[in-house]
Amino acid sequence: MTQPTITIITPPRGWQALNIAELWQYRDLLWVWTRSQISARYKQSILGVLWAVINPLVSMLIYTVVFSVLARFPSDDVPYALFVFCGLVPWTLFQTTAISGMNSLTSNVGIIKKVYFPRLILVLVSACVSLFDFVFYFLILVLFLLLHTLTIPHPFIFAQSLVATTAFIPPPPFVIHLTAGILLVPFFLLQTVLLGLGFGLMFGAFDAQFRDAGRILTVLVNIGFWAT
Repeated sequence: MTQPTITIITPPRGWQALNIAELWQYRDLLWVWTRSQISARYKQSILGVLWAVINPLVSMLIYTVVFSVLARFPSDDVPYALFVFCGLVPWTLFQTTAISGMNSLTSNVGIIKKVYFPRLILVLVSACVSLFDFVFYFLILVLFLLLHTLTIPHPFIFAQSLVATTAFIPPPPFVIHLTAGILLVPFFLLQTVLLGLGFGLMFGAFDAQFRDAGRILTVLVNIGFWAT
């Protein structure tokens, strides 16, 4: 009598667990889902996508007024608005990627149970939505940096002086000099996104069983913001 065949199924480990080839096959789903999430976020909004510009500006203004004007914290001769915004931009990218990545798993349980697709798609969609908002943050930061490195011709001289009086762009001698190190920015951004995805996946797995995990991540992110 022949012995029954025993098949042991084990999950893939290491890089094989990502299954990049399968993710590539579902790239259309990633694109459609991301576009749907972005459209739903700004649907029935009067200002629409302008909120992606207003939010960072308001945050920068609040931190500048509280910590520079009122508390008078030093910024090493760097304009405080620019000083705080350079840190706020990458941290916001990490924060939104981590928290939205964690919530993407628990908020789509119904779809996960009914339809098969790579579960990593959910986290990648949340990361793409965070990157969409990050683009506006980054463009604002680049604009401020250019205002420090370029001479603005008439009729924008008055506008530059007006902004300078609000401590956003103070007059010289502060000047930004670009170096070859700027080429490393994409790698730092990729590292930030991957770190956020890692935290989102880790806490998302715990949050599916214990809802406290989501609150713990929020607390840790807030502590990390003020600690750094």
